[in-house]
Amino acid sequence: MKLNPVDFSHRKAYLIGFKNSADRLAPVDDLDTHLSHAKQGLLQWGFTQDEIHCFSDGDELPEFDSLEEVKITSQAEHEDRSLIFMFFKGHAICGQDQHYLGCLQAINEVGDNINLEGFLAKIAQTNNVYTVGLFDCCRRLKGRSSLAFNPALQSCKNIALCYRDEE
Repeated sequence: MKLNPVDFSHRKAYLIGFKNSADRLAPVDDLDTHLSHAKQGLLQWGFTQDEIHCFSDGDELPEFDSLEEVKITSQAEHEDRSLIFMFFKGHAICGQDQHYLGCLQAINEVGDNINLEGFLAKIAQTNNVYTVGLFDCCRRLKGRSSLAFNPALQSCKNIALCYRDEE
């Protein structure tokens, strides 16, 4: 199925970038440029300014595990199709959520782990919710050399995820 934003009643894009992380890793270069390019691409694709939400160091993020999920899934119950897009650039780990080891979690400047991949996987299980995620970050299990995979993604039918190729 070809995804065209104008075919969806509800559209929302989250552009998230953290230059610094609490793990004292090297700062992310050109973060503002990457977020700006992502926003311009979404505007060209058919999103409006009001549908694109940008967050970076110091900004308060939405409550992905509760409030945002309820908002999105309740719109889909009325048979309105929703398209949710997420772009993340920064440092991340593959930690554990309530059920699975291997969930990609962004790390912000104060050390909070934000379960972005789990959020997309959860809402993508709702009929009429289609999700696209682009993650420009590492996704290794902390302390291991193997790449992680989130088993929750296997039960999702309306999800497309893309990860950075290099670590």
